[in-house]
Amino acid sequence: MADMTFGGRNMTTYRGGRLLSAVVALAGLWQIAAPFVLNFADQQTLVQNSIVSGGLLLIFGALAFIGAAYWSHTIVRAFDVLAGLTGFWLLISPWVLGYEANAPAFWSAIVVGLMGLIGGVLAAVKQDENTFVGA
Repeated sequence: MADMTFGGRNMTTYRGGRLLSAVVALAGLWQIAAPFVLNFADQQTLVQNSIVSGGLLLIFGALAFIGAAYWSHTIVRAFDVLAGLTGFWLLISPWVLGYEANAPAFWSAIVVGLMGLIGGVLAAVKQDENTFVGA
């Protein structure tokens, strides 16, 4: 297989982690849109949780995706871990905030939360230090 480069760095060994980071970012984008697409935009707590949590997933996933070409593995791993923690919050938020009876909001939070948690943790684990700047 030919080497993949991004920002002058060999990204072949981290491409699985970068793909996971991109999926996490896209899941965050969905979570931002979910209140408006799934019609629970009239419930302020749910909207705030969706937008803030989705925004964090979008930011952490995008920074991990892009940052792999420019930053050390420690920084990128931190963004992946933060995405995983945000995913964990989304996973438990229906019970913590008491909206488990709202099926669209519940399932959006559960699915996106699992994607954030699993994607963030796996992306952090799949990193190879030799792929990053300063390696």
